[in-house]
Amino acid sequence: MPAVELSAGAIHYEKSGPPDGRPVVFVHGYAMGHALWRPLSERLAARGFLCLAPTWPLGAHT
Repeated sequence: MPAVELSAGAIHYEKSGPPDGRPVVFVHGYAMGHALWRPLSERLAARGFLCLAPTWPLGAHT
């Protein structure tokens, strides 16, 4: 799983869709993770959107 390295730690994210697609960033609440958005991001990726779903700190890390 790709990650962005920050001084406070890494934020992992799931990416789907074409690299040149219009970006959509999904946000989840406390004790959840990126997988919450997978069904929707797969459908949007199939329509040409670049979907990014991070797992924020204090989420349900995998």
